[in-house]
Amino acid sequence: MRKIPFDNETFGCVFSWNSSIHLTKNDTELALSEMLRVLKKRGLLYVNLIWNKDLSIDLGEERNPGEFWMTNDGEEYVHSCFSESETDQFFNSVELICKQKRQITEICNNKTLNDAYLEYIVRK
Repeated sequence: MRKIPFDNETFGCVFSWNSSIHLTKNDTELALSEMLRVLKKRGLLYVNLIWNKDLSIDLGEERNPGEFWMTNDGEEYVHSCFSESETDQFFNSVELICKQKRQITEICNNKTLNDAYLEYIVRK
């Protein structure tokens, strides 16, 4: 995602759901830049990012601000959480079609968990 092997303006649509959430904050910025680079003029991008609002789920050990690391089956991975102002800045150069703030409350094994996502559809 940080170096997409396609020419500039190759795709009319780029869709990223729950994949860029596993990048560091710096790598998220690189990936979004790459997604926009391979997007044709007037093309659409959908992406969602973890919103740092009211989270109550265990995302792991916070090693850098907003970057949480955990290990699962011997594999280490990251969850990056953003403020709304951080994510908005990624899309200053494109037309905002839709922005959704999604907060999800789950009850699992008598435990309440809160997830939150910022979802964007933008046009280049």
